[in-house]
Amino acid sequence: MARPTVHTYEEARHVVEDLGILPLSSFMPGHPSLLAAPETVEERYAAGLLARPALQVYDCIREHDGIDVKTLRMLTEMQRPSDKRAFDRALTELQNSTDLVISGIAARLNEHGNKSGWNSTCYMLADHWMEQHGIEQARFAPGEAQTTLYAWIEQRWEEAAVRYFRKRIDQYLNWTGMRER
Repeated sequence: MARPTVHTYEEARHVVEDLGILPLSSFMPGHPSLLAAPETVEERYAAGLLARPALQVYDCIREHDGIDVKTLRMLTEMQRPSDKRAFDRALTELQNSTDLVISGIAARLNEHGNKSGWNSTCYMLADHWMEQHGIEQARFAPGEAQTTLYAWIEQRWEEAAVRYFRKRIDQYLNWTGMRER
């Protein structure tokens, strides 16, 4: 499968229409993937499936759409070196469950307004990003979602990518205990 070259949003939209995803990483040969958790962040937190730092990060991003990571750490009061691991884990967990996405980068500016240092990653809630880009959410029971997704990708992806995807999803479902639900 040829890798599409994308320079504009319009080109990305066409890739998504053709493949169903926008290949942005090397997670899977030929394709990345996302698997959304069936429960909301609040439901997962109430059930003890989500750590408090992840809920804090989520709530802060909900209140400050497109927030840069430096400001996010400050507003969640997770600036100490001892907080770094919990903060990073919270971001990873929320991205893995597709609750939030990286929405871009912000240049770090000094007091004179000149670029200084590394750019900072910015985050927003995935459902808001989807709404901004006219992407509708599909609600399925987990088993139905898996069956629908497999049927869809088998028509569009190379066999090796489908096999890899199925293997990783099975590992994820077993690891999270979602297979029993």
